[in-house]
Amino acid sequence: MPDRKARAEIFFHHNGRDDQDSFTPASLLSRIAQASEALGLIVELPAGLSLWRARTDLPKGQRVVASDFGPPPLKLALQSNRMNPAGIPMLYLASSATTALKETRTKQAKVGLWRSIRPIRILDLRHLPPVPGIFAEEPRKQALTLSFLHDFANDIMKPVARNNEVHIDYLPSQVVTEFMRDYEFSDGALDGVAYGSTVHQPGWNVALFLGPIDLGLATPGWGVTPSPAFAFKKATWTTSA
Repeated sequence: MPDRKARAEIFFHHNGRDDQDSFTPASLLSRIAQASEALGLIVELPAGLSLWRARTDLPKGQRVVASDFGPPPLKLALQSNRMNPAGIPMLYLASSATTALKETRTKQAKVGLWRSIRPIRILDLRHLPPVPGIFAEEPRKQALTLSFLHDFANDIMKPVARNNEVHIDYLPSQVVTEFMRDYEFSDGALDGVAYGSTVHQPGWNVALFLGPIDLGLATPGWGVTPSPAFAFKKATWTTSA
């Protein structure tokens, strides 16, 4: 397979049309979404699933509430992450308290437990199929698309710089994430993206597109309040072994 730079040159070009070995950006993103569905990567996580968020900035003894472990308010969403730019908050949760702590790269944190009330639809990048070799029967574009998904998964698993600077190298994965967030799959829109953990191999993470209303942390200004997708259960301190 071509290396990453070569794949980018194959995918992104400027002549405004698709050809044998390349896509326009819009065509590429649509193809990634379609291929993800065809490969069975759009899955439902069951109701009753426990997921955790770690906070390293909460002092011991401070009383906490559910919103302390929800997505940051818009005015405080200054951190640019690999799937969301500053100003567009997402809720990053982990499959266990240990994974949540290790993802912070610190030795202790307050962790909050969320439990899903309904099934959660995700793009599942935890166990991607291998990229077909050059002599495989699969079409070349399918192999390139799957290779791109592997690159996307590898990018979003990398550590995030913990500052409020704008990181332009996060832009490609942010663009893909935003497209997936708005894309209408056969059974509806996604709730988030699940991916592996590089710091705790048994664990995994999920970036949720759900806002405060979806988490029962706020009510809409008008209309019927929807049933929340998650319920907050508890918060506790955890430390590394």
